[in-house]
Amino acid sequence: DVRQGQRFDLAVTVNSTAQMDAVLRVLADGQLIHSQDVRLQAGANRYLVPVEAEDAGPAGFRRYRAQILPESDAWLQNNEASAFTVVHGPPAVLLVEGQPGEGDNLAAALRAAEMQVTVAAPAEMPATLAGLASHDAVVLANVPAPALPAGTMPLLQAYVRDLGRGLVVTGGENGFGAGGYLRTALEEALPVDMEVRNREQEPNLALVLAVDKSGSMGRCHCDNPDLNQSYVRQEVGQPKVDIAKEAIMRAAGALGRLDYLGVVAFDEQAHWALELAQLPDPVSLEQSVGGIQASGQTNLRGGVEVAYQALAGSNARLKHVILMTDGWVHTGDLTALAEEMAAQGITLSVVAAGEGSAEYLAELAERGGGRYYPATDILRVPDFFLKETVQAVGQYIIEEPFFPLPSLPGPVLQGLDPAALPLLLGYNGTTPKGTARVLLSTPRGDPLLATWQYGLGRAAAWTSDLKGQWATEWLTWPDFARFAAQLVGWTLPVPQVEGVAAGVALQEDRALVTVEAADESGLPRNFLDVSATLIGPDSGEERPGEAAGQLPLRQVGPGRYELQADVPEPGTYLVRLEVREGDQVLGQQILGLAVPYSPEYRAAGADLSLLDRLARLTGGGAIGEPAGAFVHDLAAADRAQDIWRGLLLAAALLFPLDVAIRRVMLGREDVRKASAWLAARLPTLRRGEARAERTMGPLWQARQRARQRQARSRPAPPATEQKKGDAPPAEPPASPPPAPGEEPPPTGDETLARLREAKKRARRGD
Repeated sequence: DVRQGQRFDLAVTVNSTAQMDAVLRVLADGQLIHSQDVRLQAGANRYLVPVEAEDAGPAGFRRYRAQILPESDAWLQNNEASAFTVVHGPPAVLLVEGQPGEGDNLAAALRAAEMQVTVAAPAEMPATLAGLASHDAVVLANVPAPALPAGTMPLLQAYVRDLGRGLVVTGGENGFGAGGYLRTALEEALPVDMEVRNREQEPNLALVLAVDKSGSMGRCHCDNPDLNQSYVRQEVGQPKVDIAKEAIMRAAGALGRLDYLGVVAFDEQAHWALELAQLPDPVSLEQSVGGIQASGQTNLRGGVEVAYQALAGSNARLKHVILMTDGWVHTGDLTALAEEMAAQGITLSVVAAGEGSAEYLAELAERGGGRYYPATDILRVPDFFLKETVQAVGQYIIEEPFFPLPSLPGPVLQGLDPAALPLLLGYNGTTPKGTARVLLSTPRGDPLLATWQYGLGRAAAWTSDLKGQWATEWLTWPDFARFAAQLVGWTLPVPQVEGVAAGVALQEDRALVTVEAADESGLPRNFLDVSATLIGPDSGEERPGEAAGQLPLRQVGPGRYELQADVPEPGTYLVRLEVREGDQVLGQQILGLAVPYSPEYRAAGADLSLLDRLARLTGGGAIGEPAGAFVHDLAAADRAQDIWRGLLLAAALLFPLDVAIRRVMLGREDVRKASAWLAARLPTLRRGEARAERTMGPLWQARQRARQRQARSRPAPPATEQKKGDAPPAEPPASPPPAPGEEPPPTGDETLARLREAKKRARRGD
């Protein structure tokens, strides 16, 4: 989200697979706004394209497209990316100036940036938070804290922290610590502290407040004591001594915990209302000075001498006396005492109380090396005490010429040359807070421009002024208007619907629009009418839907509404949300969704930069021609590797086998027994034998039965002689088993006897 007149950068990243020349183009709503020739390197190439204010155009939704046109590319589909921004209308800025005319230069610069600026005095500031909420930002230009209406500083704190609005404070002689911001709600909202400490851990300042409590301090006297005339004293208004008590309390508020403070109240005699010591707590201080009453004559020298003697024995780095009196006494030798004090490093400033104060008091302050404050308006005495106190610290106002030093980059300094920043003549001393961003600093190391996020809002502190006292050259600087617009523009809030958080994301190939609504107490708001209008990337036409292009969001939970819509084309889609409750429009919000090209085009080929790094790490290089892969130009690598463990293991396993082969004698019988032993135990062999028995058993049994039948039906052959050359008689068939009542067949011995007889007969026949 940007404002009209705000400048910003488009970051374009181009991933290339090789070095090549190309043209980078950027289009805003289809109009070419940037074109440059680039030299792409292998890997990621990043470019920042500045978008000027006139390129942002009027308020509304803006689409941007970045295109890369290389000299040669096989895939043109992934040469384009989209982005968007929302340009909002002119913001309303309330410019509060400490004195009339101090904010004229700043107001003119902001109006040149098309901001609606309202200039007001401190007393004219809105007294309610609702009144401040009508402005997007508030600028305090050298405004002292006492000039703000009562209760305004806590309002400004809530305005930034709770409402998320912007606050800019500029310096001057009445700004920051010199303006009384120390330990206030306004200081809490700023990125800098008002208290400035020296680097050594020792008392920074010893301050004695010498207050005249003579009878003339009882009321305001309007006659001049230097005029030798008869007069009648007219006592009117608040007693001066009571105003002095308030001034003491205000001055103590500007001191730090290491500072010393003393209060001397004098009439004919000087009395310590508070002896010189480290700063007490406010309650103890108020009790100490509360009893001071105006009475008696005036011994001005006595009061100053007591303060002088106390400061002479202090080890503080700075020693200072603030004298408050109306001067209704003769000076005597007081000027000589003031010169002696100045010679000892003790300065004296004088606050002349009332219109009837003595004129010689100005010379007394000059001789004492301090400042003179003619309080013709007695009510301004506390302001003078505070101002003199913070200046006595020595660091609240630094007046010396210097050039700003850039510390950190930031949107406030976008487009400005840090080396060309103009000269400044002074600034208010402050201390940056821990989470503050110091963009510009001084040669002393003090913050000049500091920013931070405070709650929901933002605050910025410019410790120099923006008028003709310290920033004379800045006002004539050509980029002053741009600097002022960016300074205030950074603090401006982003417009949104109160209590409604909306978002849009790409889920697969569809747009998911979500809205979460809650009331002021954080409870979900249900049954709202939430609708969305989608506008395509190129045509600018609204997507067709219900109710004239509006797509309703469905409530899916307490206070949560969702919509899924198709986004078929790559590019930037505008999503306009409208939230209603019945007939009441709660608000509108503009979102955007950038749809990239198809994922298959995201593969950019080989990562040449990675391959090049791997080649360098391993001592190799890139091969330009295919034949280079076969060139033996790499150095041989020598490496020793231990192999004795493997060889030792092999020897240990082979040694028993070697002994067994040479010492154990095995014969055929041993082999046969081993085979039989294995066959009895291996299930595979046993299964083979069983199958053989099952297959051949019936065949053997059938043959045996056939032989038995033949033996029973054939008579026994006669005993004949066998001639030589005849074949031996056939083996008689096996005898069948005897039938019941028959004789058993011959045994094996009888059969052998028959064969022997037949053999003998054959021999006899030969």
